[in-house]
Amino acid sequence: MITTTALTKSYKKVPVVRDVSLRCEPGTITGFLGANGAGKSTTLKMIVGLVRADRGTATIDGRPFGELPNPTRVVGTLLDASAMHPGRSGRATLTIAARLAGAGLQQVLFNTAQGDWEKGDRGIGGLPGREAEFREAIEVALDYADTLDCPRLHVMAGLTSAGATLETFAANLAWAAPLAKQAGVQLMLEPLNPVDFPGYLNGSVDTALKLIAKSGADNVFLQYDAYHLQMTQGRLLQTFRDHQPIIRHVQIAGVPGRNEPDSTQEINFPALFALLDDLGYSGWVSGEYRPRGKTTDGLGWAKPWGIKPAH
Repeated sequence: MITTTALTKSYKKVPVVRDVSLRCEPGTITGFLGANGAGKSTTLKMIVGLVRADRGTATIDGRPFGELPNPTRVVGTLLDASAMHPGRSGRATLTIAARLAGAGLQQVLFNTAQGDWEKGDRGIGGLPGREAEFREAIEVALDYADTLDCPRLHVMAGLTSAGATLETFAANLAWAAPLAKQAGVQLMLEPLNPVDFPGYLNGSVDTALKLIAKSGADNVFLQYDAYHLQMTQGRLLQTFRDHQPIIRHVQIAGVPGRNEPDSTQEINFPALFALLDDLGYSGWVSGEYRPRGKTTDGLGWAKPWGIKPAH
């Protein structure tokens, strides 16, 4: 049973949802219809705790989403196509989500809204004229982060070919940082390589450092991605040594191909991992790569570090 009573939400004093009350009985299929901008997605997000309602209540089986002992065993949502990996079907995406339910995993980082990917957007943070869209995306992302207890958000800059500028991105970061800090969230900047992301505004460590300085914030940090750095500049170990104080997340993948980070790739991952240990890095290291085959078959690279498929 899903029930809402007088759900109401506004963004920047503009009403988005107003006094929505509904009752979805078990075993029924309910169509939720309305024009673009009518508030359908916002209502669903309020039901599952991704957006805070200004007023009203929503319950699932008589309890608010946040009070369900294991919510993903009770209710699931796929509200945005950008949440799906482009190489997976909707069925595969939902199957993975279902298998993760109850696994005790922690969400440690996710991207803020990136604009319209299919139309060429690669983030909107640096795009003049889209500041209002950026601010709404940050507010929604912070609601997600609160629900997921996630401490980091990766903020994408956009393409210079679309008009992205350092000044706009820095100003947007300066606006977003206090909100994120109040929520206990760090904002991450990840330099992306020019081969995979030609024209990306934040395309180097030097650019990320300039943005961090221009933002004037103490909760904007560097996201160290070994794949992108190797594709851009190399000097992985020295770069980590030089900038460890502002690195708050590490990602790995093999070069070339962005496949498993194993011994067939040109990056010396044992040396990189040893350096992280020697320097006392205590954050997360995420494998962000394209498996050559099945994910579990490709986990051999991780065995020396105690990572193996569950049986």
